[in-house]
Amino acid sequence: MRARILAVLVAFEFATFSLQVCRGIFPKSSFYSPFLNAESLVFDFFSAATPILVFLLMFSWIPLLTFKHFFKHGSEANFKSKAACPRNFSSLIRSSYDKAFEREKTGRHNYYIMVFSLITVFLVTVYPYLPALNPTGRFVGVDIPFYEKKLLELNSLRDFPSIVSKAFISYADRPVSILLLFFGWKLTWLSAIEAAQFSPIILGLILVFATYMFARLLGFTQFSASMVMLFTSFSFHITVGMYGGFIANWIGLIFYYLFWGFLCLAMRSGSWLHCLTSMAFLGLLMFSHAETWGMSMGVLLLLFSLHFLCARICPHRTLHNFIRPRIPLRRGRSRKTKETLNNLRDPRQR
Repeated sequence: MRARILAVLVAFEFATFSLQVCRGIFPKSSFYSPFLNAESLVFDFFSAATPILVFLLMFSWIPLLTFKHFFKHGSEANFKSKAACPRNFSSLIRSSYDKAFEREKTGRHNYYIMVFSLITVFLVTVYPYLPALNPTGRFVGVDIPFYEKKLLELNSLRDFPSIVSKAFISYADRPVSILLLFFGWKLTWLSAIEAAQFSPIILGLILVFATYMFARLLGFTQFSASMVMLFTSFSFHITVGMYGGFIANWIGLIFYYLFWGFLCLAMRSGSWLHCLTSMAFLGLLMFSHAETWGMSMGVLLLLFSLHFLCARICPHRTLHNFIRPRIPLRRGRSRKTKETLNNLRDPRQR
């Protein structure tokens, strides 16, 4: 029953999404109005109920664990046996997490999901500039004038050293982002404001692909990584970033996902090359968007603090169990590599 309801909602949202795209191409037709009005009502209802639903979901485990003795029959008894105890509850969550790393056969559906994700991002970033919706071509994005001003300031400088020094001195919190946008602009025939307002088209595609790379470097299967890519194409990083004009945020997020992907790969494989690659992306992140870099440093500090505590309290349950090698050893790997990966596994699994 729940699957049918979900299928109806997905089909309804996909139909309204298609109508929105058609509306941008054929705006004079009145055929879209009833469906789009119905979709707006559904959106308004769920947007009002979302805070309450999220609150109940986040704290639902408290009454479930508190009143576990009242669960006697049916699915309640089944939940009691699996998740009433905090230890079993964590195992239940971990089993769901492990499914993302299970071996699978590579199929075409994974590539279809990836292509659909890229098409979705392209439509989200191009849709506001369709002539039927925006005949004057006015920019979409709050921060677009800010980047236009910075590009014109750099353009007034003629030599390369002056441009780089100006970016690092005057825009200390995002010099790499400004420089990448500037040099990308100089490769085109666009004006400064056009380069700023159309840059999300390229950055959105790269950002979505960076999340796919992050999932694959973490060890996710191709299907799970393509689903991460799909959800990112609908996420607030794309929609809010588009209408906010957060160009530096997008560039920072690209380096952020690549940094964490190679860091987890380095911790899993013990390779210094992967470690140095992750540090390089961390440096680019620091000079692309300082706020995102600060957030990543907080997460990194928490990660290694937990690693230290786990190593002191329970040495055989460190973070290597969270990012342990999940990809089966292949025939072509060397004996030294096999021994290194085997040492990272849980001692109880050997």
